[in-house]
Amino acid sequence: MNEPTLEQALHATLQAAAPAEVPAHLLDRARAIPSSVVVPPRWWPAGWRLRTQAGLGVVVVTVLAVGALLIFPRQGPPIGGGAPNPVTITSSFGSLVASDLELTIGSQMFRIPSSAEQAAQTMSLTGSATSGQLTVWWHDGSIPMTLVAFFNANAKTWWVSEIVATDGRTEEAGWVYFDGPLFERPVGSTFTGHSDLTNSRSTNGVQASLRFGDLILRAFASVMPRDPTTGTMPGLGDTRPVPDFIPMVSGVQIVGYVASAQGPDSVPISSFRGQGPDQPVFGPDLKTLVGYSVGGQGFVPLSASPTGPNQVAFNTQPSGSLCMQALTVGVLVADPESGVGLGTAGRPIEHVRWPTGWSARNDAGSIALIDANGAIVAHVGDTVSMGGGIGSGGDWFVCPPVQVVAPSPT
Repeated sequence: MNEPTLEQALHATLQAAAPAEVPAHLLDRARAIPSSVVVPPRWWPAGWRLRTQAGLGVVVVTVLAVGALLIFPRQGPPIGGGAPNPVTITSSFGSLVASDLELTIGSQMFRIPSSAEQAAQTMSLTGSATSGQLTVWWHDGSIPMTLVAFFNANAKTWWVSEIVATDGRTEEAGWVYFDGPLFERPVGSTFTGHSDLTNSRSTNGVQASLRFGDLILRAFASVMPRDPTTGTMPGLGDTRPVPDFIPMVSGVQIVGYVASAQGPDSVPISSFRGQGPDQPVFGPDLKTLVGYSVGGQGFVPLSASPTGPNQVAFNTQPSGSLCMQALTVGVLVADPESGVGLGTAGRPIEHVRWPTGWSARNDAGSIALIDANGAIVAHVGDTVSMGGGIGSGGDWFVCPPVQVVAPSPT
């Protein structure tokens, strides 16, 4: 029996062992290389020759495969659903450096620009001994976007108390909120690490996430933090210094404290509702979130605010509102202004202010109305009767009980 030549053995081995990843043109070139090996008189057993030829073939294929992977590497799926978006923002107060910084609202991703990019129309990172603010204002195409991170500190640690961002709408735009404390570190040290945040609530009930890849965050670098002060704002002619936090009063009771440096005019407003984001209200430690100061509503406790992806942005009355005794009947409907409004045949949706402590959430394809005890009172589509009366802004201020007259037909 004639033994195969070295060229024939290599050809057979290449055909049998070539991996799919090796580009075809490299295989064609390898197969076209003629054998120039001079075979000396055989002094080894016949079987060795074939095995040696096959071994050489495997070596050739392995070298080709490694070379192909080096030249044509396989690309894995990028983290975050797209190419990384590196961001660098620096100032004397601090710096933010991240290998990836993305804001996702619903299914739409917004890439936050670096300070060197033309899309960034406003970018600042400033602060004092107890507070600071990072503001990025940019356009994503035709959509004006804003992201603001609020920093706070005491004599021992610093942290981000809240991050807010606009929700990407061009009409009746709102805000998404990421509650703190976040990234807390001892004074003088830097936060490093990855962070994926989910919004706690939003104006229009949207879901959002904020990704920081390889985050290096530094703050209060140009000042020595101190313990913040509390007190009332000085009046006209009063020479007292402005306190760092002012009390939030509901009725006659102090329910928390609001940072005096964090006001509605501290954020650029463009095509939004003409109002700044809600302000967080903190407990006596000036760090623990207890509720929000909501424009037109006053203090809204944390228990009455959306706290998860199933929650719905909801309009409630200021604490201590009068309970009016008129009666109305209508169908509960989803309302971007109220969360849950009241529909009556032949009339526009009536905006509603619900009692303090009430909320709404997505429930089995509908929206459930929840009372202050956490019980489901009704669903969107139900016909209800409820007490109350017309209050500020022409909204219906609800006075319990709310009773289902006829359940939703669907």
